[in-house]
Amino acid sequence: VLSYLYVCPTNKRKIMLLSDPEIESSVLISSDEGASYQKFRLNFFILSLLFHPRHEDWILAYSHDQKLYSSLDFGRKWQLVHDHVTPNRFYWSVIGLDKESDLVHMEARTADGRAQYVTC
Repeated sequence: VLSYLYVCPTNKRKIMLLSDPEIESSVLISSDEGASYQKFRLNFFILSLLFHPRHEDWILAYSHDQKLYSSLDFGRKWQLVHDHVTPNRFYWSVIGLDKESDLVHMEARTADGRAQYVTC
């Protein structure tokens, strides 16, 4: 059972399907417009994805437990970026403003509940 379909904005041949988190946590990845898929299991549940504006394989994933993950290989492997991230308050570097294209900007909560701006 699938819950979401995402198409890479910079390469329409790349598609990512998310499984229903009530059944399992996995992604199905296609590089040929959906003709074939590879399945990769996850140890977290994805709520939303954000593709990099220039690098087609770079993706940010926001999880149900307010953690932000990144993938540099179109979802095959994921790395934790930060926890306690505010929903919908994260984005990739801004072209023309940031010198490095791999920067991630986010709002995260501190232990005492305050919001802080974080770049990594």
